[in-house]
Amino acid sequence: MKNKILLCAALSAMLFGSVSFAASTIDTVSYDVSSKTLRVSGTADSNELYDLNMVTIQVLRPGVTPETLKDMAGEEKKRAVAFVNQTEIMGDGTYSFVYSPKTIEYGNHNIYVTDPNGEAIYKTVLFTDSEKNSELLRDINSASTAQLAKAVLEKHSYLLDGVKSIDDIKTMYPDKDIIGSAAAMMAGKQYESSGQVAEYAVKCAVTSAVNFAADKEEFKRILDTYQVELGFDSNKIYKELFLDIADDIADRFISRDYKDPEEFETDFCDSVIISRFNRLKNYAGIPAILNAGRDWLKAFDFEKYDKLTDTEKADVQKELINGAPYTTVEQIKTVFNNCLNKTPQNNGTGGGGGGGGSRPSSSSSSSSAAGVAINTGNTQKNDIFNDISGVEWARESIIALYKAGIIDGVSEGKFEPNALVTREQFVKMLVCTYGLENADAKCSFEDVEANSWYYGYVAAACEAGIVNGISDVLFGTGQNITREDMAVMAYRAALFGNTAFKNGAESFADDEKIYDYAKEAVYALKAEGVMTGKENNLFAPKDFATRAEAAKIIYGLICLEGIS
Repeated sequence: MKNKILLCAALSAMLFGSVSFAASTIDTVSYDVSSKTLRVSGTADSNELYDLNMVTIQVLRPGVTPETLKDMAGEEKKRAVAFVNQTEIMGDGTYSFVYSPKTIEYGNHNIYVTDPNGEAIYKTVLFTDSEKNSELLRDINSASTAQLAKAVLEKHSYLLDGVKSIDDIKTMYPDKDIIGSAAAMMAGKQYESSGQVAEYAVKCAVTSAVNFAADKEEFKRILDTYQVELGFDSNKIYKELFLDIADDIADRFISRDYKDPEEFETDFCDSVIISRFNRLKNYAGIPAILNAGRDWLKAFDFEKYDKLTDTEKADVQKELINGAPYTTVEQIKTVFNNCLNKTPQNNGTGGGGGGGGSRPSSSSSSSSAAGVAINTGNTQKNDIFNDISGVEWARESIIALYKAGIIDGVSEGKFEPNALVTREQFVKMLVCTYGLENADAKCSFEDVEANSWYYGYVAAACEAGIVNGISDVLFGTGQNITREDMAVMAYRAALFGNTAFKNGAESFADDEKIYDYAKEAVYALKAEGVMTGKENNLFAPKDFATRAEAAKIIYGLICLEGIS
C-alpha cells in the first residue's frame, strides 16, 4: 500500500503539479538506436517516511512539453505519457532505468524523474531508428555551410520539435533566426549519432541566445535558465566562482559574437578564473579557485601540487598572488608550474616566526577568562610532541595549551607546528580560551552548517563581536587564516575579555601591505609582545598562520595582564 501511495503521489506531482529542480539529478540519459533502448540513471534524495524509496520515471510523447502538459486534462493528459514506471533507489543514492518501447515514435521525448519527495526533474532525448539516423548523419556531416546545415535541420525537423529551450528562445527573440544561427555554428563539424546532433543543436541555439543578450541581466538569466543545455549544471567554475561575482563581470560577455559553444565556454571559464585571481586580496581564496577550476585547467601540474605539504602549497599560492594581475590563464599556469619546479622552501619555521612573543611568565600557573588552568612553569621539557624542536620559540605555548585542553595534537606525539590553521580552527581556540561557549548562539553564514563541529564556536564568536565573515553571507569555512586576520580576531577577543593594551608600537617595514582594518590589532599585539614580525621587521600580513604561530598568540594573550 505504501508503494502505491508513493506512485500516486509522484504521478500527481508530475501530471498536475509544478516542476521544480531539486537535489536529485539525471546524470545520463541516452537512446541506443540499434537496440531501441532508453537508459536513464542519476541520483535521488530519499524520503525517511518510506521503507522502500522509489523514483518514478515518465516518458512523454513527442511534442509534449511541461507547458503543454499543464494545459491538458483527463484522457488527453494520460495519452501524453508514453510510459511510466518505478525503480528503486540504491543504498548509495543512485538509480537506473531501462525502457525498450515496442514501437518507435520519432522525435524528442521529455524524460521525467520524480523522487520520493515529489520533486521532479527532466531531460530531453531523441528517439529514432537506424535508417533515420544514417540519413541524418549523412546529411549533416556533409553540410559544409550554414545554409546547407539549416536545410538539414529543416528536413529533419523532428530533431528539434518539442524542445522547450528552442521554443523559449524563439519566443524570446522573435526577430532572430534561431535555427539559422544554430546551423551556422553546426556547419562543417562531424557527428556520430542523431542524439549528438540534437543535443549540439540545442547547445548552439542557447549560445545564439547568449550572443543576442542585450544586457548583463539577460545574460545571467540565459545561463541560469539553460545551464543544463550548456552543460553548466555540472560546471564548478559557473557554480562556485561565477555566481557570486556575476553582477561585476557579466558585462564583459555582452555584444560578443561567439562562433560556437566551445568558444563561449573557453572565454567564459578563462575570464572567470582570471577575474577571480585578479580580485584576490590575500591567499585565502586561491584553494577555492584551484579546486573549482581543476577540471578546466588541464595544463596545470596538479599531480605535483597535490604532493606538497600545506606549507609548500602556501608558497605556491603566494607566488600566484604576487604574479597578479593576469590577462590570460596561460600566465597563471606559467607562474603555477614554474613555482612547482623550484625546490619548495618551508618558511613556517624560524625564530619568532608567528607569535614572537617575548613576555615570559614568572608564575607557575595562570588561568584564562574561562577559568582554564594554564601551567606556565615546567613546560620547556618536551615529553608530549616529538616534532616541535624546530619551533623553540613556540614550545612553551604549545605544551601549556595542550595541557590546558585548548589545543590538540594531530596524532600520537605529533603536533605539526608548521601546518596551517583554518579560520574556524582559530575561532575555536579563542572561544575555548575566553570561555565564550554559548549554546543559544546563532549565526546565518551559508558555509557554516548547523550540524558542523564548528557551528557553536563560530556562532558564539559572532555574537561576541569577535569575528566577521569574508562577505555578508560567507564566513570563509575551510580557508586558511592570514596573519592579519588572526591578529584581528585575537585583538577583539582580548578586548571582549577587558584586556587593556599599550600604544606606540613602531611600524613594520611592510606596513603598507597591512589592511587598514587590521592595523590597530596588529600594532596593539606588537606593543604587548604578543605578536611580532618575521625577519627584516616584516609582518607578512597575507601569509597564512601556522599552528605554532596560533599557539604562541593564544598563550601570549593568556599571559597578558587583565586575562590571567
